[in-house]
Amino acid sequence: DPKWMDMLKFYLGEHYYELFGGSEESKGIVRPDGYGEITIHRLEEALHYRLTELMGRNYDKTSDSDQPFSLERMAAYELEEVESGEEGFKVRARYNPAYDVARQSRAKDHTPEETFKYRPVDMLICAGGKNTQLRGKFMEDKVLVRAEPYGVCSWEGKKGAELPSQKLDSFQDFREVVVFDKDFHEHFRESLSKELLLLSEPADSIKSVVDPKDLLELEYKTMNRVMQTRCFENKNLVYIGMELPKPFGQYCKKLEGKIKRNVAVSVTPGSGVINPEEANKQAEKKAKEGVKAVQKAWFQAVAHYYGIDDSRSLGATSDKINHKFASAFSVQQHRVEKSVVTQQKDGHELTITAVGDAAVSPHFMSSSALTGAREHVLQLQEFTQKTANDVNPSNSWLHREELEQRQQRTADFVIQRGEVLLGLGSQLKT
Repeated sequence: DPKWMDMLKFYLGEHYYELFGGSEESKGIVRPDGYGEITIHRLEEALHYRLTELMGRNYDKTSDSDQPFSLERMAAYELEEVESGEEGFKVRARYNPAYDVARQSRAKDHTPEETFKYRPVDMLICAGGKNTQLRGKFMEDKVLVRAEPYGVCSWEGKKGAELPSQKLDSFQDFREVVVFDKDFHEHFRESLSKELLLLSEPADSIKSVVDPKDLLELEYKTMNRVMQTRCFENKNLVYIGMELPKPFGQYCKKLEGKIKRNVAVSVTPGSGVINPEEANKQAEKKAKEGVKAVQKAWFQAVAHYYGIDDSRSLGATSDKINHKFASAFSVQQHRVEKSVVTQQKDGHELTITAVGDAAVSPHFMSSSALTGAREHVLQLQEFTQKTANDVNPSNSWLHREELEQRQQRTADFVIQRGEVLLGLGSQLKT
């Protein structure tokens, strides 16, 4: 959004205009409403080059050559632990070859020069999303609402058969609603029939339990219900995320159980599979296939509802669905009990804090998470400046207390915005 664009301009300086200069060579665009659009790898690339430039400026050539840069980017390393000792706190990072894009094309048996890296640390910022493992070692997390069902799907097509849109702004991003009317359910059933035909053989254990009566019951329970969606399009890719009605989740769970029981009955000693463990794996696999077919059909009905499956629009047909990114899951609002935590040992202090979704996760459809993350960044900038410039080290607790209060106020705002959206969702459903 425009505020993020202003921050990006500050961090990138003149390099910003290389991305959003308005020429044909520009990698992104600035829309008339002030919002920016750019493919994520282009943005990451720009930030990486900017960081490399800053690392070069901050490198002390007079120091020991074995010393790391004062700014350092450790690609393919995961922060695992914080260790304490007489010299202070250190983070331990382990090399993970799975994350090393630069070495993926090289020999698999390549051994890195250093499996672990240790770096001194006096502040740890957990910014890895709501499932940040390192944050869980220092901070208590509390869930605020019960889990709600959500789903996501993306259409992009395989290489050589991509969506026809090559632009960044084929249509404006939109947050609207889907009404599960008669036409929606009719198209859902048609899409499901097509998905079942595409299943790998043998698929009788799935097809035989897709009961028309269950589908009619689902239609009855969701008829004319309204759910919100979040959609965007970006160069050969269309994404839709949305709230899912509870009856749909119940239908999928019921179908999953039916498929498992059906597979269990069909797997007999005479079928060549005797091992119960193997039989259970087959049942799980078939159940996932069946549920995935239902989820894809559902989202294809959503695409049809918006008209983006039309060849004159975005051509988001079911064959363009990215199988990996069509799924349903549960989402909950949560926040950390305390935003700033301090550890002390041997006269040394370590400050731990969290930002973005690691600190507070709002309702799935709310943009307040981005607002909260931006506020966290600005608050941390001010905190580090005050801490570094304060000649009285005993005042550090005052700065931490101020940071904690500001972080908590930000979390309150994010959660309240999410609660408003949850309340809107319940009103729409009634």
